[in-house]
Amino acid sequence: MKAAGCSFVIVKATQGTTGTDPNFLSNINAANAAGLQTNAYHYYEAGTESEAKAEANHFISVLKQADVKGYVFVDVESNSTVDALDKETLTSEVNVFLDQLASAGYTKLGIYSNKSFYENNLDDASSALGCFSGWLDITPNLGSTPTFGSTPIRERLTGLPAA
Repeated sequence: MKAAGCSFVIVKATQGTTGTDPNFLSNINAANAAGLQTNAYHYYEAGTESEAKAEANHFISVLKQADVKGYVFVDVESNSTVDALDKETLTSEVNVFLDQLASAGYTKLGIYSNKSFYENNLDDASSALGCFSGWLDITPNLGSTPTFGSTPIRERLTGLPAA
């Protein structure tokens, strides 16, 4: 992938309070061996602040087994639990999740979401952390430029295996 022009990967680690991608560690190790910056994400399913904390603790337990060199993201997007929450509640819960990561020593934090969901369901102004607060919107096939926060990603995602 590095030869194809990629400089980083974002690898799914966990989902909810128990889900762990069985290939997470091997994917992180392979990416590190290839000289890529490694980043990880957790797919968020919590409906309460206590669930948000439990999900963060699960993510942290898996991250401790890996050598992630870049950002750790919480992937917040539409699902049946999240869709039932109002903007203030969801924002508060995501902040609890990020606070838990910060308390564990993680300083490169981010929120992964699509632009529309992020703008309509999370309150950027009420973020309790000075963390990266943006989105990764990969939709080049729809004619838009992928963005990482407000900075366009100049990476060409060629040479990736088919999903």
